[in-house]
Amino acid sequence: ARRKITLNPDGFLHCDGVDGYASVPDAANLNGLTDFVMEAKDVYMPEWGDAGLGPLVNKYGSGGNSFIFRRFGGNINFYALYGGVGTHSDFPHGLTGAATASIRVTRVGTSVTAELDTGSGYAAIGSATTVPADATDTTTTPLEIGAISSEGQLLTGTISRAQIWSDSTQTTKVLDADFRDNPTTLGDTD
Repeated sequence: ARRKITLNPDGFLHCDGVDGYASVPDAANLNGLTDFVMEAKDVYMPEWGDAGLGPLVNKYGSGGNSFIFRRFGGNINFYALYGGVGTHSDFPHGLTGAATASIRVTRVGTSVTAELDTGSGYAAIGSATTVPADATDTTTTPLEIGAISSEGQLLTGTISRAQIWSDSTQTTKVLDADFRDNPTTLGDTD
């Protein structure tokens, strides 16, 4: 089920921390990812330095768990199940207070890395994490942007775009939720 989402006039998904987020139906190309790039563009949070959670993009819930891409306190956290084995990859983001940044997580083989762009281009953050060689688990859970609704985790802030490529060279895009384009087409389906 899709939830109420609110877009401001500038075309951002506005997540109010209560019930505002976007949901994308399950699709085969969002499952079983090996090499990939996931990106959340122009993410604004009123407080990056607190101990809270800021879910960005995930497939985690009643239809099974695959991955979570989020801010977890002072880190960008990518948690995934690879052949049923859960692995956390944490990358310190160094942001405090209100800020806007774009975040990208990349997997090549058994290595996961992260990059952050605060307006000067992407720069690597933290150290690469080694993960199992398996693909991310396949689930029937819808993909959510701005929430992990099954866990009651909701983003407070905005996102302009969420993208996933099913390769590390960014040639095969499997998700492009661009909230900057024609925001009037998105709305309340409750």
